[in-house]
Amino acid sequence: MIHDKIFVQGSFEQFKKTGQRVFVSDGEVFPLGIEDRVTINPFTISAGYRVRTSSTLVSYFGGGAGSYRLRETSDFADPSENVDERHTAYHALGGVEFGISKWVLAAFEAQYTTVPDGLGGTGVGEAFNESNLGGTSLRFKILVGR
Repeated sequence: MIHDKIFVQGSFEQFKKTGQRVFVSDGEVFPLGIEDRVTINPFTISAGYRVRTSSTLVSYFGGGAGSYRLRETSDFADPSENVDERHTAYHALGGVEFGISKWVLAAFEAQYTTVPDGLGGTGVGEAFNESNLGGTSLRFKILVGR
């Protein structure tokens, strides 16, 4: 926090999921039984404004930008079929902090992120007209300090 009302924060996260490759024909999905691994690493910077509404409640809002690294690998894939890309992301967030004690706060936060063309123009994303890697996140946080 820079000031009682202005904050700057950064984050580095990781999402990993293992599934299987599929083939899509006329909107119908056919599993191929070939393991597919997806890893997403978002790195983001946010800035925002905090508003104290009572002695124990603070609401806040902000936004920021970052970079999402998308990696996808699968068994038996030609190296050209594997994905390792970076995409620019933008987000808006808002939340509330509740004072639990002098040094401990609980916070609930919602964030909407957009990563235009993060899914590229090929594969299953193209078949279902999906290109944005972003979405909505809900968080519960415990903050320690003043």
